[in-house]
Amino acid sequence: MMSILIVDDEFDSRRALEILLELQGYEVSSAAGGSEALAMLREKEFDVILTDWMMPVMSGGELISRIRAEKLAEGIPIIVLTAASEAVRSARPPCVRVIGKPLEIPALLEAITELGVH
Repeated sequence: MMSILIVDDEFDSRRALEILLELQGYEVSSAAGGSEALAMLREKEFDVILTDWMMPVMSGGELISRIRAEKLAEGIPIIVLTAASEAVRSARPPCVRVIGKPLEIPALLEAITELGVH
């Protein structure tokens, strides 16, 4: 079973994604912020990471940089979910895919399926 880590500071968004992905048959874990996500990545390997871009304390960009610097998720695709998709694309984060908010569920599921095979 494919495992997914969701990182989002907004509880409702995080919970909605958890429910959606669990109904699709994925094993889902979630973190309310970057520090919690890093701790989880030190303990467990995931197949895909979904992270919000605009979060307080540690942004999605900073989280991705820390993940890469600590080599916590080498080869694991990271999908950024954001309302500021153009700004994220221009920042060129070391992630595989950027998906805009509001989320288009079919596009998200397609990206997870496509990128989760490594």
